[in-house]
Amino acid sequence: MYVHFYLGSLKKDFNKYYYGQFNKSFSTLSEMLAKVKFVIDLSSLKWDGGGTRYTFLEAIHNGCALILHR
Repeated sequence: MYVHFYLGSLKKDFNKYYYGQFNKSFSTLSEMLAKVKFVIDLSSLKWDGGGTRYTFLEAIHNGCALILHR
């Protein structure tokens, strides 16, 4: 909700890039990621076992550059 209401008001074409909730299938993700060059993941999860998440693998598989939280 923060992303939708706060960040959405900052940029007029925000909804062009923001998908919100969507069907979590491989085909849907591949279709979405085929249109982009970068994937931004600023999340930080404690005790996640090394930091590799499916988000990273999906981006790599679709040829997207990752921008990550340190």
